[in-house]
Amino acid sequence: MWKKILRWILGILTVEISGEGKERFLSICTKRNICFWNISFDQEKILLNILLFDFWRIKEVALKTKVFPVVRKRRGFPFWMTSMLWRKGAVLGVVTGALFVWGLSLFLWNIKVEGQCMYSKESIVNCLEKHRVTTGVRVKSITCNKIEEILRKEFDHISWVSAQISGSKLNIRIVEGENLFQKKKKMKKLHLIAHRDAKVKSIVARTGLPCVKEGQQVKKGELLISGIIPMVDDSGEITKKKPVTADGDVWLCYEETKVESCAYEYFYRKFTGWRKKTVSLKFGGKEIFFGNPLKRFNKSKKYDIISNVCNFSIGNSYVFPIRMCTKEGREYTLLRKKYSEIEAIQIAKKKMNVKLKQIEKRGNFRVIEKQIQKKEKEVVITTKVEICEKAYQYKKIGKNEWRMSKINELDGNHD
Repeated sequence: MWKKILRWILGILTVEISGEGKERFLSICTKRNICFWNISFDQEKILLNILLFDFWRIKEVALKTKVFPVVRKRRGFPFWMTSMLWRKGAVLGVVTGALFVWGLSLFLWNIKVEGQCMYSKESIVNCLEKHRVTTGVRVKSITCNKIEEILRKEFDHISWVSAQISGSKLNIRIVEGENLFQKKKKMKKLHLIAHRDAKVKSIVARTGLPCVKEGQQVKKGELLISGIIPMVDDSGEITKKKPVTADGDVWLCYEETKVESCAYEYFYRKFTGWRKKTVSLKFGGKEIFFGNPLKRFNKSKKYDIISNVCNFSIGNSYVFPIRMCTKEGREYTLLRKKYSEIEAIQIAKKKMNVKLKQIEKRGNFRVIEKQIQKKEKEVVITTKVEICEKAYQYKKIGKNEWRMSKINELDGNHD
């Protein structure tokens, strides 16, 4: 394959050889390393393919062997360029297109974020937009070190971040870690408080003083572990209060009731077979549609629309703000159907299991009570669960909480 491409770039000639010394001509050319291919013999003529630069070398051999080479066909890049030079419109179009692509490559058109789990791509892109790092800005005006500092400062759980510009695309790679507590420890002193009304199941304080006991009922915002440690002297009097960042494991338990239902009647989509495809070109905020105007959507009917968006790019680095969007609309009608009682119960159970899996991500849970009610139009499942999760909310320690007023022993107000 690569030989064909190389020959096309160098230029290919189909030459007709006639004369008495045809066999001698081929023998001398072979000794001089002149390459031929696709050779076909006739009674009086020989047709063969030869490279353009080798054609100039056979002139001396042709005179010596008294043969007459005649060019029958030309193809390849040199001949294509020669034909293009005579077409001013085509040359102007190629030059204009090249300048347009070069101009677009000077700007940022795509932001790719990888490795995030706790934070969405939209939140990271919105944060960069606030600092004027968005699509459409000059690539030279973007500083990768500054982007890394911004993301580390704005998002607490990001432990490592890398920003790299590749062509017209900004690649951001993120590694998240549980370093929120360490950052808060460096910044300020904190209390650990309850994030909701609950019952304390267990408490282990590593730093700070525990303010509650096991089995105690607490309200939202109540202190669990205090970040103020009193310093006492030999007589037991408090001489100083030291503020720290409270740290420990406090498990809070509370009850929640989850309800899920499934109606017996539902609507089923039946496709009629009518389809319509539309093609549009998006550039910036504008969209140009290409389609048959006689074949429009009927607004009184229902359609299932599937979209496919293709970005124009050169490789993976140069992505341009030009998109081709194809949409296919498939017409359907809604038919009423009914679930059986067993099917409705199974669907409601699946919905309930999805909710319980979400609770499991927050902590441990235990099902206390579960009821299935079969009503006239639907099945209702009510599940009462006990959830146990760690306290995670902090509260800043005020200066008045740990600062002590100095007592002047020389004045008359102190006994």
